Amino acid sequence: MEKPSISEKLTMNETELAQRWGISPKTLQRWRCESRGPKYWKLSKRVVYPIEEVIYFEKNALYDSTSSKVPCTSDCPPSAPDTRPPTRLYSVREAATITGFPAYYFSHPQTRKAFGIPHLYVGKMVRFDLDQLKAWAECHTQELRRAENENDPSSHFNDQVPQLMPSPTALSRLM
Repeated sequence: MEKPSISEKLTMNETELAQRWGISPKTLQRWRCESRGPKYWKLSKRVVYPIEEVIYFEKNALYDSTSSKVPCTSDCPPSAPDTRPPTRLYSVREAATITGFPAYYFSHPQTRKAFGIPHLYVGKMVRFDLDQLKAWAECHTQELRRAENENDPSSHFNDQVPQLMPSPTALSRLM
């Protein structure tokens, strides 16, 4: 009998969740003791996390900055409701390696905020969804190209974009 894929499953065990978030299963165990993290079911000795609760926890963990407890907002239009199966989240180092951008783009809160880089907090750790990074790159590539084509120094976009913003060619590597 074949094992069901994650998209067919209704729950994840702590090993699967720890792998998804790039954390140790011990961290999830500690969070349960501290009443942190997503809701879970305890069935005898077995602990499982309903996938809806995991996704809900991740969506509520998205913030603009570490000082604000207000959910993150973006200038890009909201996408359709997420019905995809859970995806793997990437660490700062992995996101930097995949994108080719410097790690500080992803590790420094002010830089992430200035560039509008989408991120999730899993506990106190910052994680990145590759699909969200691709959508961010596509949105910002279009804006940068539009600003370049206009060549208008008075463009409001030029005032908002930090000098260190990646070039459209660097962003297009993600897409």
